[in-house]
Amino acid sequence: MARQYRGLNNPAGICDFGASDDVNVEYAVDNNFYYIPDQAFQLPDIPAHLQPLGGEEHPLLREPYQEFPAKWTGNGSRLAKPNSDDWYETVKVNYGVRPDGSKDFPILPEDYRDKSHQAHFEFWQHKQVPNSWTKFRDIALYWISQGVDGFRYDMAEMVPVEFWSFMNSSIKAMNQMLFWLQKCINHIYIEIISS
Repeated sequence: MARQYRGLNNPAGICDFGASDDVNVEYAVDNNFYYIPDQAFQLPDIPAHLQPLGGEEHPLLREPYQEFPAKWTGNGSRLAKPNSDDWYETVKVNYGVRPDGSKDFPILPEDYRDKSHQAHFEFWQHKQVPNSWTKFRDIALYWISQGVDGFRYDMAEMVPVEFWSFMNSSIKAMNQMLFWLQKCINHIYIEIISS
């Protein structure tokens, strides 16, 4: 997600990602982002040959970007001043995976690999899921209600399989013919989420 994300026309009662986060902790299951408490974000030192726009000044960069506390980068760097090859222009969304890699959501049983989206939908009923999951689901359901009939998601392998099970089954409960494209680089992951 873009580091400066904000909704410009949220429906009544809907708040932006991160608006209700506890920014005093690195992780909380219902935070939408991961934080580096008590440290301000700093732009990385970028080598001269990698300067954006060839070093040409950009009006949006005249004022220094400010973020406090700093958030993890999209590729998971936990540095307040990430390296120039980190995805520093993006932030890592919290899908309920703790910083130690353990999961704060129900684990999908192995045999669900071959089950229908209806079975996946039933599995998630009455289960507690992270706030980011419901936000993404609600965004997709909103756009489906507006007539959108397909979605494309990048870097799907960076998100837990359980989220895709929840998301796919939730939106297919509303529209079974929905087109769903997930970009994956890791071929093993493709096999897991193909149902």
